[in-house]
Formats: sequence, C-alpha cells, structure tokens
Amino acid sequence: MSSPVVAQNTSDENLDQYNELLNYIPKNLTIDTIYRPDHNFLKKTSNSIGGVSIYYNYKANQKLSDDDRQWLEQRIEKLATALFHDGVYILLGKTGGASGCPTNKLLDTIQLKIFTITKLKFCYTCTIPDNYEKLIEIFNAKMYDLMQLRPPDFKTHRFYGTYEGKGKHHVRINLVLTKDRTFKFWENKSHHRSDFTQGFWENRNDTLVLQSKKLSQADSIDFNTIKFKLKRNKLIGLEREKWKLKRIE
Repeated sequence: MSSPVVAQNTSDENLDQYNELLNYIPKNLTIDTIYRPDHNFLKKTSNSIGGVSIYYNYKANQKLSDDDRQWLEQRIEKLATALFHDGVYILLGKTGGASGCPTNKLLDTIQLKIFTITKLKFCYTCTIPDNYEKLIEIFNAKMYDLMQLRPPDFKTHRFYGTYEGKGKHHVRINLVLTKDRTFKFWENKSHHRSDFTQGFWENRNDTLVLQSKKLSQADSIDFNTIKFKLKRNKLIGLEREKWKLKRIE
C-alpha cells in the first residue's frame, strides 16, 4: 500500500517536512509477534502516524473486531513510545473545515519544558469527515506521559501573562508565565535588591503550580513548589506566603 501524503508543490519545504514526519517509521518500533491483526488493512498501515491515520480517515467503512481495535490502540501507544525514544517529539492536532487546510497550518513547533515538539495536524474539510479524535487522544496521552508533562486543559491558556503584586512584608513581586510553561519570578526588595527564581509551571485542576529550579546565584529563591488559584485576573497564593498578584499584560 502506498504511503499517505498531502499533495504538494515539491518546492514547499513545509509540506516536505510534514510528509516526512507523517510517514516516518521509528527505528525503535518492533514487529508484534504475539498478535497479528485479522484485518489485512491494519497489517499494512501500522508503522507510521500516516499509516494508522488511514484507518481513522476511513473508519466509517471499516469494521474491526474487538481484538483488532484493542491491538490498534496499543499499536498507537507503541508508535508514540518509539518516536519518543528516537528523539522525535510529536503531538497531534487537526485543522481545516470549509476553508480548507493552508500548508502553513499543518505544522507548528512548540517548546514545553526541555522538549522542542512538532505539532502535526491532520487536515479535514467539509467533504472529508473529522475522524481523528480517538487517534489524537491516544497518541497525545502517551507522548505527554513519556515527556512527564501534564496535558493542558481548556483553561490552561488563561494563566499566560505577566503579573505583579505584593507578598510577605509587602515585598513587590513580578511573575511571568509563558506559553512554553516556564516562569520567571522576582521579589523586588529594598536598596535595589531583587531575588530571583525560575522553573516550570502547570495547571492542576484549575490550580497554578510553580516548581522552581535550583539556581547557583546568591540572590536566588528556592521555594520548590508553590500554588495559586486564578480568580478573574488575579493569582491568590494558597500557601504560607499568601501572595496576591494581578495580571498586567
């Protein structure tokens, strides 16, 4: 069976990269010798993201046994694991609709903690149904787990921004939360002195959790982990310091 590709102009480097990732077969992906699916379609399309996506693209016309469906879902997890061990960090998404799929919308690069991740998006239009939800859910859940990252929920984007306010003894505080889930934190003290720390943040059940890294500077802070609740545009500290910060941008 031929490999899936998106139609392209050969000079379009974005599409070349997209099709390369779509059809990339991980070096660490092993053949399943314990169970072989009954459906011939699966035997030929299970070694790449593009391969397993063929089934989901035409799933309305495919009927799988429970064993074959379970095998396919496990194969998607093994594919994500093999890509991770190859150092190919991918998250799946989707784009399209009535307006079609511009080539510059099919790939995106994001930075989460130490990982540079390629966001690879499936294209669907009003004439081609959007059937990829299950594939995206299984693959992304496994990749996030391997990277030891908490997947964003629909409220995570609400935390992005720059905050300032007051903490213990009315010390002025600045906090910057970026989209790559890193943060920078300053305590601006008297005599032009400022203590600083940085690290990673995540949203756990609507709670902002800051995890600072150990820094070598004499003026660094190491609060390990601290939590805030977001109420409208304000962060309210939940622990000993009782910091209160307001979003300024």
